[in-house]
Amino acid sequence: MVSSQNRRRQDPCREATITLNECMSSHGKFSDKCMREKLTQKRCYAELLCLSDARRFYWTKIRGTAASCSTIVETFAFPENELNIPQEISRNKDVRKEC
Repeated sequence: MVSSQNRRRQDPCREATITLNECMSSHGKFSDKCMREKLTQKRCYAELLCLSDARRFYWTKIRGTAASCSTIVETFAFPENELNIPQEISRNKDVRKEC
């Protein structure tokens, strides 16, 4: 029998995957209600498999603000992040192109 600690070592994104699967079981595979869970799982695997791209998208701040590309691009799923985006950036379509 594999311990839960060993399972986490084998797949650090296991919890995000379980949460996503539970959501999709409740709401359907293509439901918009599972968008947060999908993005959380995607971020986990990006940080695991594509660290340099993940750093640029999730952690690097844009133009000296508190906002990263993920903060801007994922506001539809995480509306609470809208407060972290300065108005001059949220209105600037060129910023989305940078991301």
